[in-house]
Amino acid sequence: MIESKVMVLADNEVGSTGITQKTGIILVELELAATGVHRSAIFTLYDADGTPTTVLTAGNGTYFSLTITTDAKVNVYWETDQIKVENKLGTTEIITVKFIG
Repeated sequence: MIESKVMVLADNEVGSTGITQKTGIILVELELAATGVHRSAIFTLYDADGTPTTVLTAGNGTYFSLTITTDAKVNVYWETDQIKVENKLGTTEIITVKFIG
């Protein structure tokens, strides 16, 4: 299954992706509003004995994190029942999330 979602997130806003599958690959892309520079990262989501766990597999850790509320980053993580994305970059950003699972 492949899913894709484009989100416009204000600073400090959390977006719900609606992606509830507990294993797969998450591709995250954005074009920084301030500079127009593109950034991307690959996350792996795996089921650790019933607990969905996110790992930052590839990408620039300067812009991405897998921990909620990490400042100055786009945070991608599992919360309760789905993958969520949090914008902590300081400006409104357009973030594309693609899920392969």
